[in-house]
Amino acid sequence: MALSSCELSALACGGLLKGLVALPPFVATLGDPALHQRHGRGQTVLAKGAAPEGMFIVVHGILELVLSNARGVEHVVRLARAGHCVGLENALGETPAAYALRALTEASLIFVPRATLGAWIEASPIFSRRLMHLLADDVADLYEELEGLQNRSTLERLACYLHCGEGRVRRGEPLREEYALSLPYMKLAQRLGTSQPHLSRALRNLEDAGVISRCGRRIRIADRPAFVHLLCTACQQAA
Repeated sequence: MALSSCELSALACGGLLKGLVALPPFVATLGDPALHQRHGRGQTVLAKGAAPEGMFIVVHGILELVLSNARGVEHVVRLARAGHCVGLENALGETPAAYALRALTEASLIFVPRATLGAWIEASPIFSRRLMHLLADDVADLYEELEGLQNRSTLERLACYLHCGEGRVRRGEPLREEYALSLPYMKLAQRLGTSQPHLSRALRNLEDAGVISRCGRRIRIADRPAFVHLLCTACQQAA
């Protein structure tokens, strides 16, 4: 099925393809219905160890990149949303996927074959620069994620995730009075690299200490200085 006009407009408004969807050689690929995929909630898009000859661009929906250990314990290392791409390591390095890619919601994707990606890189300096920035940001995020898992408590990781948002999109913004949890508790725990009981305990501890109050899936900051103290240095400077 071909992309709808609304889906093309969404791609044109942000991410790697912002302002490029109507230009050659992008328009030919985006108009090919054979490269458009739709996936239902919970469906596996890419199995761990698979080596697709290309990458995916998210048109709409949310996908989770999931690592799992020998015991089957899962850690959601990233959430991919509209405009994001997944699988650059497959497309550029021919490296098998170290993660499983699953649709957290209904999702629409474009598969970009390796040869097509190479043509895009050669044809568009704008696209090439965006791709390099994306790779640099992904490496920086990976290092920060590892540092957080090794050196910061569940409470601290939760506070930073609430304040910064997925992919740290809100980093540098002033502290809010209230935050909304967009993920189910189980998925949030997996995203933070902890278990659901540990996450529930962390939230209760913050409530008992008077740092936050909860109403459904909304979290209100009751003690601003105490909450700021849990944030990483970069977040504290902005808050």
